[in-house]
Amino acid sequence: MVRWTPDGGIIYLTESDLLYFDAQGLPVWRRSGDFLGWSIEAVTGETVTLELGDWEGNSESVTYALKDGEPT
Repeated sequence: MVRWTPDGGIIYLTESDLLYFDAQGLPVWRRSGDFLGWSIEAVTGETVTLELGDWEGNSESVTYALKDGEPT
């Protein structure tokens, strides 16, 4: 899954990685983990929010800072 950031960067989500590339396509940071089933819910100028939902309507979300990839 790929999403553009407001500054022209790219958020790239795979089953095992969340990556952020700047507007020139250079890697800024990478977070490895179990992202199976997660989707990119929102991207702002400062954060990216991922969401994991199930068929029963339960959901979980986590937000990462674009500057360093750390959870907020």
